[in-house]
Amino acid sequence: MLVSGDGGKKWETRAAPRPLVDLEVNPDDPNMWIATTQDGVYVSRDEGGTWRAIDPTPNSYVAWPAADALYRLDPGGPLMLSSDGGGSWGEVGSTGGEPQALVAADPMTLYAILIDGTVKRSADGGRTWTAFVTPPA
Repeated sequence: MLVSGDGGKKWETRAAPRPLVDLEVNPDDPNMWIATTQDGVYVSRDEGGTWRAIDPTPNSYVAWPAADALYRLDPGGPLMLSSDGGGSWGEVGSTGGEPQALVAADPMTLYAILIDGTVKRSADGGRTWTAFVTPPA
């Protein structure tokens, strides 16, 4: 990973804890990063300088729209929410399908792309999901 603190004039190299599945930065603290890998979830509190494993769930996707709303979409579709930067997680809902990406427009509006090409939308923080885009048959 490359990091710039001056708008891209100079770059510093950071090592990921493992090959990345996804990466998010705390919107209120740019020093705190969450990385997901095939081995689980990791946290860095020094802009990716060092990493610590915090959850063994592999191949998840994350979205961090607010400091107290870190979402993790796990294999199979369960959506987890952490209000403490990944220290603890609780299940809030499920997409019902295998995820390929997770995006948050705001803390309550989420979009999940599934492996079959379906895009699902939640307007209630992941509790319920509806098909937003469905692939052609």
